[in-house]
Amino acid sequence: LDSVLKHKIGLKGPMTTPIGKGFRSLNLTLRKELQLYANVRPCFSLPGYKTKYDDVNLVTIRENTEGEYSGLEHEVVKGVVESLKVITRGASTRVAEFAFQYARDSKRSTVTALHKANIMKKADGLFIECCREVAGGQEYERQQLLLLAVCVLCSPYPHLLHACKAAGSAAAVTVS
Repeated sequence: LDSVLKHKIGLKGPMTTPIGKGFRSLNLTLRKELQLYANVRPCFSLPGYKTKYDDVNLVTIRENTEGEYSGLEHEVVKGVVESLKVITRGASTRVAEFAFQYARDSKRSTVTALHKANIMKKADGLFIECCREVAGGQEYERQQLLLLAVCVLCSPYPHLLHACKAAGSAAAVTVS
């Protein structure tokens, strides 16, 4: 880590952390130390390859240091583990700003915030509030969708969601 910080470059291969041994995730440590907060995942159709869905072209941007990735969990009593989902205004605003900047830079027209605010009213509610604030002055088509609805619709009817907008966790933003 010191070398990466000193030289501003690094080459990372696959890293694993022992499961259930009390070690902090090496990937999470790198994300937090290097402020790698935006997980950017493009998903697009390749010309010449026939797949079930044509013309898929979207990017999922997920906040990478908070939420389920906060790394805060403990055993309450034997056999009961509690994992904390931490969402902050700062990180939610930062990833929303990143998503809109990404949309501008890549000439995309839609930004969709995916969330579970129906269940996690405070945590994902804060995320949606930050996305709305950032979106306020933007010239983009803006949407917010419940993550479950996106997953249910994406599989059989991807055309309903601008070429299948899907995310692996809540508090994600897609750009198409």
